[in-house]
Amino acid sequence: YGISSDQEGVGLLLMVAMRISIYKGQLPQKEVRKLDISRLAAEQADTALADWEKAREDYNRVEAARAKIRDSQLSRQLGLMQQEAARLLNYVEKHPERIAAAGRFIHYYQDRAASLCEQYRELEETKLETAQVQQVKARLKETLVSFDEAYNAEFTKILNNQLLDMDAELTVMQQSLQAEGISNSSREQDPLKSETLPGLMISPS
Repeated sequence: YGISSDQEGVGLLLMVAMRISIYKGQLPQKEVRKLDISRLAAEQADTALADWEKAREDYNRVEAARAKIRDSQLSRQLGLMQQEAARLLNYVEKHPERIAAAGRFIHYYQDRAASLCEQYRELEETKLETAQVQQVKARLKETLVSFDEAYNAEFTKILNNQLLDMDAELTVMQQSLQAEGISNSSREQDPLKSETLPGLMISPS
């Protein structure tokens, strides 16, 4: 059967579309993550957005340097550091009101980590093995391998702030319940007491 020029044109367009879709599917998908600042005051929102963007940018800087660092031991250690950073960033993304408490992590620890990773990578690229280069690389590595612990400590401090707030809120709630004459004292006095479920009988053996 003969194929008209129109059919050839449609077929060509379909092939091009398929190739474009396949090409797009092979590209790394960069997720655009936006901080929800709807519950923050205007002045807090601006600062939170700026800090969030810096945190994401520095995280990506570390990741880019880590991918090129040839020292396998350091690369693995940086991977652990990035896991800690991801956990912290996921937390403040869900709790944008806590991003201010992450200021030391964002503006000091992760900022320094990104710079140190890039400096180490630059020294590797020189391929110089002089005593001075080796000494500086060793000090950079020694500093970077402890950053995952520093990240974990900062995350603990940030989370502790929320735990303190939760504890204070629970205390107020318990006081309100007690003022209404509601308490768990009766349950605490008779912990073995249980309700009988209807329709459930145990026959004597």
